[in-house]
Amino acid sequence: MEITKISENSIKIRGKKTSLIVDPAPIGAKNSADAVIYLENGMQGASPKVENYRIIIESAGEYEVGGVKINGIPSSEGCLFTIIIDGLRVLLSTTKVLEKLQEKLEQHDVSILRVNSDFNPAHITSLESAAVLFFGAKAQEGAKTLGEEKVTKVEKYAVTADKLPVEMQIIVFK
Repeated sequence: MEITKISENSIKIRGKKTSLIVDPAPIGAKNSADAVIYLENGMQGASPKVENYRIIIESAGEYEVGGVKINGIPSSEGCLFTIIIDGLRVLLSTTKVLEKLQEKLEQHDVSILRVNSDFNPAHITSLESAAVLFFGAKAQEGAKTLGEEKVTKVEKYAVTADKLPVEMQIIVFK
């Protein structure tokens, strides 16, 4: 699985067969994806900058796109998604939604969070993820909240189920 920053608040998750665009920006280069996922309420709608998508996921439910399973859990602020892609269990959410749904969380291999609010660092460490990726306007602040000295800044991050980091790795998209 590969995660690439598209814009400050948008990323692309690409598996072996399927790609997903999260919160596509209304400006910038066009991207192609199998599905578009919106994390927050009020952001929904087709993006003119995403081509060839088969589905827009903007609410809770169970979905399958090209062999990728996506399960959305609702909150008043948006949805938290669990994505099963390339043998990895991935959490995808905003920090605001994560805080609201803390009681419903379970372990994930990788956590991808758009930092849009303050959060309790214990909520993230309780996920026991091998990698925690932050993106969004407050991504750097989010990484500092965890108190980690070793923060890796990248534009692209790739990981496979058999090569997960042993210790929790903190990644910030630059």
